[in-house]
Amino acid sequence: MTTTCHLCASEDEFARASLFLLAHKRDLHPAYNTLEMVTLISSYATRGRIVSAMDDNRRVVGVSAYYIGTPERDFQDRDVALLDAAIADPAYRGSRLFLQGLAYMVQAIIEQEPEIRALRLAAL
Repeated sequence: MTTTCHLCASEDEFARASLFLLAHKRDLHPAYNTLEMVTLISSYATRGRIVSAMDDNRRVVGVSAYYIGTPERDFQDRDVALLDAAIADPAYRGSRLFLQGLAYMVQAIIEQEPEIRALRLAAL
């Protein structure tokens, strides 16, 4: 099972990642409803970045997201990246997908967000 990660940039990529997040919203938090998830996706798209992981068949098997800045500081602390969410298809849980996605995300931050000086991880 080969997977590749990339930052979502096109409308199709955002749509596919969004549909995956909506389908797996309870994996992110058991209490999330659809409206809360749509609001969260919009927040990721406007205040951060969404990373999609796909299998060999170009099927989305995981999505992660990070903010540039933190909600506590109203995203004004643009020297901080907050790695906020990571969801994998159940078939990929326990695989190396999380580590692959994390490595990709850190490299993307280094290359595309030169003002970032600190990484924070959110976890339940």
